[in-house]
This record gives sequence, structure tokens and C-alpha cells, in this order.
Amino acid sequence: MVKAVFDDKREDSIARDLGLSPHTVRTYMERLHGKLGVKSRTALMTAILGEFLKAVIQPNSPLSPICAKRAQGDCPFQR
Repeated sequence: MVKAVFDDKREDSIARDLGLSPHTVRTYMERLHGKLGVKSRTALMTAILGEFLKAVIQPNSPLSPICAKRAQGDCPFQR
């Protein structure tokens, strides 16, 4: 669902793609907004990026080695 937010998809399109009802997607989006304390989609995207960066920067983060390898062009998960 987070990728769909960054792809700027509307809730009905997200629901169709995920096989969920639009009401369920709205509920999930409301919960995301509430948990991250934001009121707009732009603020939601900023908060998600911030949380990702905090996870990557933390010492002993499982994401750090993956990101370091990606930066070197040696990431096994790149397409």
C-alpha cells in the first residue's frame, strides 16, 4: 500500500489492485495517518521516508548492509 501512495494512486485504484474494498483501503490510510500523526498525503509520504531513513541510519540495522551494497552497485535485490 505504501508503494501505491508514492505512485499517487487513488484509494479506489489501490483497492482494485489489492483486491480490497475501497472502505478497507480508506480505513488503512486513516490508520497510517493516525499512527504517523499526519493529516495529508504529502505529510504521510514525508513521514514514511523519515521513518525509513531512521531505520537505515541506526547502527546494526538489517537495512544498512543492503543499502550499502546497493550504493556500491552490488545489491542482489536490484532489478
